[in-house]
Amino acid sequence: ARATYVVALRPLKPMGEGQVAVASFQDPAGGAPLVVEQKVWPKLDKVTLESPALTCVVKNKPYAIAISIKGADGAVLQKIDTTLMSTEDQSILPDRPLVIDQLYTANPDLVGHPDGKLPGEPKPDCSKGG
Repeated sequence: ARATYVVALRPLKPMGEGQVAVASFQDPAGGAPLVVEQKVWPKLDKVTLESPALTCVVKNKPYAIAISIKGADGAVLQKIDTTLMSTEDQSILPDRPLVIDQLYTANPDLVGHPDGKLPGEPKPDCSKGG
């Protein structure tokens, strides 16, 4: 019950020890970009980068993503600038998680509200979104 950016990278040549992927995701709510750093494991065939939870996502709006692959010494080996677009709007998400643990226990806060929408629940401030 949350929106995130997820980017999967597939290396075209072998990756070295100590390399990292750094992604800078545009924050749909506005403000500073959301930065995620992920160690690159040389034997894996892909690197997955996921942002923290997002708010204020708008359907069909492109959001900027800048990715850098850095060597063990911190030098930038490659830069990728791209965009991602959501196929859904933030409004479809519930106000709170539908389940609360690994056993998929129904969230007691949502009793009587199977759609996850709570009357009077504060909504995020999306006035600064870009």
